[in-house]
Amino acid sequence: MNRERVGLQLVDAKVISSDDLSQALDIQQGEGGRLGSILVRMGVLSESTLLEFLSQHYGVATVELSTCSIDGSLRGLVPYDVVRRHLVLPVRKTTSRLSLAMADPTNASLLDDLRFRTGLHIIPMVATESDLRTAISHVYGQAPDGSSSTMEALQKDEEGNFKNRGDGDRMSPNSMGKPVGPVCASANGLNGQQRSILLQDNAEMTRVKRHIKIDKDSSAVEVVNGLVQQAIEMEASDIHIEPMETMIRVRFRLDGVLCPIQNLPKDLHQALLARVKILSDLDIAERRLPQDGRMKAEGFPHVDIRVAILPCLFGEKAVLRLLNQSGLALHLTNIGLNQPDLDRVTTALENPYGMILVTGPTGSGKTTTLYSALQFLNTPQMNIVTVEDPVEYQIQGINQMQIHEEIGLNFAAGLRAFLRQDPDVMMVGEIRDRETAQIAIQASLTGHRVLS
Repeated sequence: MNRERVGLQLVDAKVISSDDLSQALDIQQGEGGRLGSILVRMGVLSESTLLEFLSQHYGVATVELSTCSIDGSLRGLVPYDVVRRHLVLPVRKTTSRLSLAMADPTNASLLDDLRFRTGLHIIPMVATESDLRTAISHVYGQAPDGSSSTMEALQKDEEGNFKNRGDGDRMSPNSMGKPVGPVCASANGLNGQQRSILLQDNAEMTRVKRHIKIDKDSSAVEVVNGLVQQAIEMEASDIHIEPMETMIRVRFRLDGVLCPIQNLPKDLHQALLARVKILSDLDIAERRLPQDGRMKAEGFPHVDIRVAILPCLFGEKAVLRLLNQSGLALHLTNIGLNQPDLDRVTTALENPYGMILVTGPTGSGKTTTLYSALQFLNTPQMNIVTVEDPVEYQIQGINQMQIHEEIGLNFAAGLRAFLRQDPDVMMVGEIRDRETAQIAIQASLTGHRVLS
């Protein structure tokens, strides 16, 4: 975290003065330590105020470590030196998520490192330093060398953090070793998506049953089947199979975040990619050019998989996009809009002409929103046509066309053809170029509804 930037934000919020910040930065430069801890020590800021500011400003939950149970078995997930240096503590784990109490919830490099170490999606929560020190001393007990207690080590860590100011031991040792309950995390100041992450943790314990075990003795068939099955169970949107110099890294995109899942032996790479290519009807002998294909998930008839192969430095990388039609909620009421926004969207869709653009990052729900809008308009009185790359979900009653760039059938050509099909509604998968944009706008101004 850029301490000075956070300090300026505290000044802008009128939590501290600019003189307080200058003095704290001078102390930090000479003695080290976290800026927040220095401000608390100076008496210009209380721990509770700092906690509330970090929670609201960065959109993370707070956790009261002094009043909740902590699963002591999780201490093996995060090395002691990381816990001591960064003042972090794992408090709760599901199959794919680890809730982590932190003094600095904005430490992106640490979060990335722990995602890689644990293979879990890290959910940061902010806690006071005094609570963290007390909790760490209970959970980790003696320091690894046995020469001093964890509390003493924490008070002498190499970042120069200030000693515990005698806030008192407010945590019962009897509370350790028990799973933390949802009461620990406060959702005050969080938006709906952040609350949803907290509330979904319990459900995920039962939703994800097991981890697929893959080792050097596994066959390529077992590896591909296992990874696809695991990704479907975890509701991942993508599987990334990436060759490194000495291994194969497997990552899943979960809730829009790319999370490390497993490292595989490099010896499996050629057989693994060959298996993916065979299932996708691709050329297994071609290793120099990118290839795109499609496959089905064995045992999951409602799941289609788009496959993209890319030659890289250490071999071919494969990305598998999972399209679960059974999980597609084709109704506008199921996409999370509040009633006023839903009314605005339906009113716009009912206009006789015009254009509606859906934008957002990967995995944000653009496709689901578009298909839900099409389903809303899908009546026997409507002629609806779509041009897509590729057709991700098939909707009965709608004319869907897939582009083929190699024969000149692109989005612009598809739109021109649509205009001769007496359409009421046209959906364009993407507006990639000027020509497509011009045709789409012209169509929207001449009595057609255009979605993209």
